[in-house]
Amino acid sequence: MSPSTVSAAASRPAGYGQSCTNCSRAKCKCILTAVGGACERCSRLGKDCQPIATARKKVAKRTAASRTAQLEEKLDDLVSILKNSQGHPGQEQQQQQLQEQIAQHRQHLDYTQMQHVAQQPRSQTAALDSLAQAATTERHNGPGVNRGNTIDPNIASGQLHRDPTAEEADVYLAKFRTWLPGLPFLHLPSDMSAKALRMERPFLWLSIMNLASDSHSQQQFLREKVRREMSERIIMNHERNMDIIQGLIANLGWATLNTGPGARPFVVLFSQLATLVIYEQGMMRPPNQEHFSSVGFKAWNMSTLTPKARTMDERRAVLSLWFLTSICNALTARTETLPWTSHMDESLSVLERGDDQHLDAMLATVIKIQKICDEAHRLLMQDLLPNAPEKDIPSYLYKPSLLERLNTIKANLPPRFATNYTIVTHLVSTECQIHAIGLFSNQRIPETQSVESMYQCLICIRAFYDAFFSIPLGEIAGLPLHLYVALSTMQVMLYRLTISDNPTWDKEVVRQTVDVMDIVDRTIELFEKVASVYPMRDQQVQGNLFQKGAKQLRNLRVMWQPIVSKHFGTMPTPNSQQNNASRAATEQPMLLDTMVDGEPIDFNDMSWMADIFGPWGDMQ
Repeated sequence: MSPSTVSAAASRPAGYGQSCTNCSRAKCKCILTAVGGACERCSRLGKDCQPIATARKKVAKRTAASRTAQLEEKLDDLVSILKNSQGHPGQEQQQQQLQEQIAQHRQHLDYTQMQHVAQQPRSQTAALDSLAQAATTERHNGPGVNRGNTIDPNIASGQLHRDPTAEEADVYLAKFRTWLPGLPFLHLPSDMSAKALRMERPFLWLSIMNLASDSHSQQQFLREKVRREMSERIIMNHERNMDIIQGLIANLGWATLNTGPGARPFVVLFSQLATLVIYEQGMMRPPNQEHFSSVGFKAWNMSTLTPKARTMDERRAVLSLWFLTSICNALTARTETLPWTSHMDESLSVLERGDDQHLDAMLATVIKIQKICDEAHRLLMQDLLPNAPEKDIPSYLYKPSLLERLNTIKANLPPRFATNYTIVTHLVSTECQIHAIGLFSNQRIPETQSVESMYQCLICIRAFYDAFFSIPLGEIAGLPLHLYVALSTMQVMLYRLTISDNPTWDKEVVRQTVDVMDIVDRTIELFEKVASVYPMRDQQVQGNLFQKGAKQLRNLRVMWQPIVSKHFGTMPTPNSQQNNASRAATEQPMLLDTMVDGEPIDFNDMSWMADIFGPWGDMQ
């Protein structure tokens, strides 16, 4: 073997970080000839071959404790900046904004430590850096500088445009479990984690995360993701399964929590998509009809097909969707109630008979009440339609049969439901709507019967608000859509009874039984309290749903107060004359809250705080 052959066999390319100084500077490939010897290029050029000196920088890992300490130091620096900047003219408003945001970050820091969310400190540090920069800029610029855009709200708000972390998902799922008795459309096993739910039913998981998130920005991100998933799975992939149905039912059932900045109309869309899947799954009919329909036109032997058994999840889903389409019809009047079938009767009986958990019996009770409420609502709305043709049978003649059916349900209520606020509010609001049939139309109702019906409506409204205001404050935020629709109906019904022109109707009885302006004030106060016990992480920037609701109700109060006073002979009601001075200072500016960025708010779909006035909000 020749020396050149041996040399070639012994040479090898230098590894990463092992090339010599000369080759590295020339950016040439370094070929080592022997261990410790010069490389081929240096040998050929007669240069001194020296290995390059490298020192890889090691990055020390930061522990959660060190990150927490860093956040605390930044907060202390911000407080020092604020203290040092006191005395400069024109800075009070800026200092107040910084103090509010510092308090928000301190609160969120505590939340992060409690939940062990590892991803949060970096975003919080960046937010605190922006606050510190804003504060120092404020100090050096002086009062004469326009500082309207000093703080970037998107940075300082800790926005979460991402999926929930594993820890957040478990918190959100636990929160949703406490809401589920309001509309028990499914049973979640007590040992099911958020991770397991995501693997088994990903769309339902996504819907629950969307509803239960405590961040507006995260909800906005998840709402868009729900729409994309829905479009891809239902339209593009033609998927039809319980995961999709239950996810859509969850979004509809708690539609009040599915609103917010950037929200688009969804009630009609979601209800129609859920109806589509229900129909294509054949869940409206018994399984034998699903398999053997149109048998006369089949070329194969249908006797070999075995009908599948209907599952409890399917029964709950189809009944819950019927219930929600009835509620949506009452709310928007843009969608029809799902037709009731004999198979639904069978499913209703199965839920009542085979209940090993009381939530099935509760769902069955709510739906039986809603069947009566749906009929009463249809009769009531027919009376309110302008230029409606006269009926052969006056609508008020249907009241005795509806009341009899409702009283039968009351008599057979299990004792555990007698004080359940979901059942009680649904019962009394349905009874109120039955008594109201014919009262707001041109039908000639006997005078005694008319006044008696008005008084019964008043008693039902009083019972509804007694039950509503007894709900624990921590449970208000998670109430399902149908209870807020009932609240809307009772609010407007009371207003109509208060301003009724019936000469035999005693207005003093109305005021002593239930004062409409007092009810509005108490509802405003309740929503303001809910906003404090159910805060959103970024509400400093985007506000809180219940805070906005309270403002809308103040607008309603401004509109109703002069009309109610006129009907009471310009006398203020006993409960509405408190704090008149402070209220007068705030009522007029609140009228501007119906504008966002110079544009009127769209109340056509689910701005539910506007819908709290009911579908008759523009009728006096």
